[in-house]
Amino acid sequence: MVLKDPDVCESVGCCFDDGECFQPWSEGYELLTLDETSNGWSGTLALRHGKRGPFGNDSPLLELRVVRETSSQVRIRITDPAFTRYEVPDLPVRRQGHEDKGDPGNESDYKVHFTPWPFGVAVTRRYTGEVLFNSTPPIEREIQGSSFNGLIFENQFLEISTQLAVSDEDDEPILYGLGERLGSARLRVDDKGDLYPMFARAPNASAPVHTRSGGDNLYGVHPFVLQLENGKSGNAHGIFMLSSNAMEVLARRTALTYRVTGGILDIFVFSGPKPHDVIEQYTDIVGRPAMPPYWALGYHVGRPGASVDKAMQVVTQLRTAGVPMDAYWQDSEYMADNGRVLLLDQSKFLHRETRGFIDDLHFHNQYYVCVQVPAITLHNDERSNHNDQGGEKGWDPITRGEELDVFVKGVNGERYAQKVFRSGWAVFVDFFHPEASQYWHEQLAKFHKYVMPFDGLWLDMNEPTSTCDCSLAAEDDICDHICTAHHQTGLFKDEDITQLEEVAVLSDVGFVRTRDINFPFDPYRQPYAPGQNEPGSGGHGNLNSATLPMAALHHASLHYNLHSLYGHAQARATFDALNSIIRKRSVLLSRSTFSGSGRYVGHWVGDDTKASWEQLRLSISGTLQMNLLGIPLTGPNVCGSNGQSSTELCVRWHQAASFLPLLRNHAKSGEGKQTPVDFDADALNILRSTLLRRYRYLPYMYTLFFEAHNSGGPVVRPLSFEFPGDKNVRDIEHQYLLGPALMISPVVHQGAISAEVYFPEGHWYDAHSGKLVLDPGAINSRRVSLLTPLPKLQVHLRGGYIVPTQQSVTTTTLSRRGSFTLLAALDSFEDNPSAFGEIYVDDGNSLSAVEDHRYSLVRFGVFQNSSDTIEFKNSVMFQGYTGPEMQADLSEIRVYGVRGDGFSANLSMKATLVTSSGEGPPQKHSIKADYFAQSDMLVLSRLDMTIGQEFHATVVAQPTEAGKKKRGGKPVGANTSGKSDVGENEGKRAKGMSTKKKFSITAIVGIVVGCVFLATIILAFLLRRRHQGYEEI
Repeated sequence: MVLKDPDVCESVGCCFDDGECFQPWSEGYELLTLDETSNGWSGTLALRHGKRGPFGNDSPLLELRVVRETSSQVRIRITDPAFTRYEVPDLPVRRQGHEDKGDPGNESDYKVHFTPWPFGVAVTRRYTGEVLFNSTPPIEREIQGSSFNGLIFENQFLEISTQLAVSDEDDEPILYGLGERLGSARLRVDDKGDLYPMFARAPNASAPVHTRSGGDNLYGVHPFVLQLENGKSGNAHGIFMLSSNAMEVLARRTALTYRVTGGILDIFVFSGPKPHDVIEQYTDIVGRPAMPPYWALGYHVGRPGASVDKAMQVVTQLRTAGVPMDAYWQDSEYMADNGRVLLLDQSKFLHRETRGFIDDLHFHNQYYVCVQVPAITLHNDERSNHNDQGGEKGWDPITRGEELDVFVKGVNGERYAQKVFRSGWAVFVDFFHPEASQYWHEQLAKFHKYVMPFDGLWLDMNEPTSTCDCSLAAEDDICDHICTAHHQTGLFKDEDITQLEEVAVLSDVGFVRTRDINFPFDPYRQPYAPGQNEPGSGGHGNLNSATLPMAALHHASLHYNLHSLYGHAQARATFDALNSIIRKRSVLLSRSTFSGSGRYVGHWVGDDTKASWEQLRLSISGTLQMNLLGIPLTGPNVCGSNGQSSTELCVRWHQAASFLPLLRNHAKSGEGKQTPVDFDADALNILRSTLLRRYRYLPYMYTLFFEAHNSGGPVVRPLSFEFPGDKNVRDIEHQYLLGPALMISPVVHQGAISAEVYFPEGHWYDAHSGKLVLDPGAINSRRVSLLTPLPKLQVHLRGGYIVPTQQSVTTTTLSRRGSFTLLAALDSFEDNPSAFGEIYVDDGNSLSAVEDHRYSLVRFGVFQNSSDTIEFKNSVMFQGYTGPEMQADLSEIRVYGVRGDGFSANLSMKATLVTSSGEGPPQKHSIKADYFAQSDMLVLSRLDMTIGQEFHATVVAQPTEAGKKKRGGKPVGANTSGKSDVGENEGKRAKGMSTKKKFSITAIVGIVVGCVFLATIILAFLLRRRHQGYEEI
């Protein structure tokens, strides 16, 4: 419990044990009735022996509802039948328990158990008995840390716990989730426990790293946790607490304890059984991630504080240097007085010059993204008089908002709640109001038409945050001036409101109370504030600090209930507005997120990220965390957004983030070296090559977003999600997987020139050279130190997968016209090795392309059917799009891991390709096939095919006696060595070559002269590419 004083604990009738306050096991709620329904159970809970909660206002009777949502999902709801309490709106959950096809009762993966007294409900895996959820309080307390309370259900304090099962093979439960926080992707737990608070909050300074006492919660709230089970089984399950009230979770070795400050208890349990299944089941409840436009995956650059002239200079320098870039991000410096939304600062952003800059970006197939905030300043509005910036005569967001009544109201029912935002007093849009979407659409549409024709937005400070908190003593000069000169009554101090009877909402019939709260209830002095540190230690001290007052009134409820949902509501309204205004998919990010926000937005990790190696490492963990939580379009501000970044740090950060879904370079102007053109020629070449390599792999990443949009899985993931039974991967934080096929192992420590890489079970190949990294049969040597100088990033391709790559240039628009190369990695050297992959293709920006079936899906397969035969199949699985992206050339297929008697030496051979267009008879023609023995790589070229054509290619090698003698004794799985570039000299052909052939002196001289001439040309070409920085690394 929350009481730490033994005397206080005992004074409320509880027991103090091991530093914690517990209810006596014999007291608490009892299950009085239990009835089976068509899709679950319903029951009644009664409180025995009167009020036994810590604050003395328990609900005496509760209603229990357990619903079998699907065969892998069960829902547990505990409500107060005497009063309709607040519940989270706007999530696509099955509120009435609509089953999937058929009754899942007897076919479900789980069983549900009930304990009458002390009440508890348990969910176990049907076939293994593993505990997925169990709220039954243990009677025996001999085991240290095994105790937890039974159910507590008060007005402003609800508590429920669940047992955590730990196998003999694991020292502690393997947990992920509970965002947003700054720390490792895996939750750290032990017998004493860690606190994980959840209340949307912008930290006072740089975000603190998680500590045992909770550190400080960050911008988003995601009360979802995933647990890996029972050692080597690889099973997993998940728990989702659907609540937007301030809460915290105490994670101990044997139990999770949820403490919530209002609403109801609404819990989903997901049975998996694999980690990927759990995430799919979670996003089935909260919503699948949005499909981003293709250009969202490009390189993004912004320089906060820079004028439009400086921004144009940065973009021009990047173009001149041949550095890929797809979008420029405009921070709040465009706003008048650095904070007045929808109005340009005419001193730095003249309307004509700003529009000219955006037009220039569009001419070069680049995009423009600008920031928006939910606060609208109350200055005498100048928009109606600003015809020189393109504004519409009479455009006044304040007046229009008052007409529609869409601003958050004051604590005493005032027309709007005012808070200080940057340059002065401001009002906040009530995005829960039914007219708010219309209002927000109107304002953004006018801004887009008359001021900035943006291509995307990012939503900042939407926790919501007030930049000046007049309740705190320590403020800067501008805040002190504003708070002293313009103090507004009833906005900051606890004494301004003492009880809820003073809080009212204006309606057609006068002032009425909100209907989803019960007395006694105090939004200012709640009995318990989760995870709020003192201001001096990086926190805010209480829930009301630096945000709207908890008693402010929204259309749906008090801000007390809706605070952590505010950013999500703005995201939904903005998503709908952009779809209508731009009529294409746009990039939309939000600083504050909630469970399900991935349906609308992406997210950036760390708003005030310091340029440090620690932040580099944490940015990887943060991105993995958000992918687990259903927001795959996430990434860091590379090189940090604050402070001086060294050349080494910035290069390594770009490399580490180059395979993360969102890649943004966004630092304050004047912070020193940041963009690639700020560094010397060598660093510029490395950074350019790093970005060009990212662009080559974007077809694969885009396909992963299609899969995430369809099924909800993560785009990037920790190794433990693909290899849950491997204990060695559970503490690996900085290696990660892009989809199931590519493993990225960056250098994340200063001065290091090697990467410590762990290779899970299977075949792993260097993605560029095709070389097998180590003997796949190795058991004790899977952790390898690989030499990784500054230009190098370790990227490995997993056996059994085919990854599409595309020739890259400086924008995604141009890159999509490039030719394709398929990288196929065989999964074995025995038993008919094979590999598979696919590519999703659409026009890159149309709305609802997936839902309207305006896309194509092409599947690849490669098979080694015998020691000398390789087959490749290109199959169009679905064709709803035939645009130019489907007509891009397929120039090459590289097959890694090819071995056999026929593939025994460097060979150039003919191969056969058969097309099947569906019209007329199949067409057959010859293609080129080259085999490189040192790297076991087969390269098919001269295909004369497009990525969207169906075909079947067959290669039959002819072994020679010399070849058998050279490779015949090599054991399966042995290591390979030597270079394996496609450009190495071709070997002698299998037929028609004789070592006894005599050459004339003239012929020999001619060959020597020709070789020297060819070598000179190749050397000059390579030197030129190195000078330009386009060499592969």
